[in-house]
Amino acid sequence: MARQAQLTQVQQEQVRDLFTLASNIVNGQGYSKVSEEQRGLKEKAEELRDELDATKKTLAATGRELGIVKMQIEDMFTMRRVSLRQTRST
Repeated sequence: MARQAQLTQVQQEQVRDLFTLASNIVNGQGYSKVSEEQRGLKEKAEELRDELDATKKTLAATGRELGIVKMQIEDMFTMRRVSLRQTRST
C-alpha cells in the first residue's frame, strides 16, 4: 500500500509537469523550448503508470487468492463441526 501511495504521489507530480508542458505548447512556446527534463518526466510517468497498473493487478489477484483460502478454511471448520455433532449424537 505504501508503494502504491508513493507511486500515486509521484504520478501526480508528473501530471503537473505534463500540464506545464501542454501549457507551454498552447501558449506558442513550442515543443522545442520544452526542456529535456520534462520529456523525461513524461516517460517516467508512463513507466510509473504501468508499474501502478501491474501492482493493482497483483493486489487483485492476491485478494482473490485470499478469498479462496478463506472459503476453504470456513469449509474445513464446517466439516469438523458436522463431524463433531455426528460423533456426539452416536
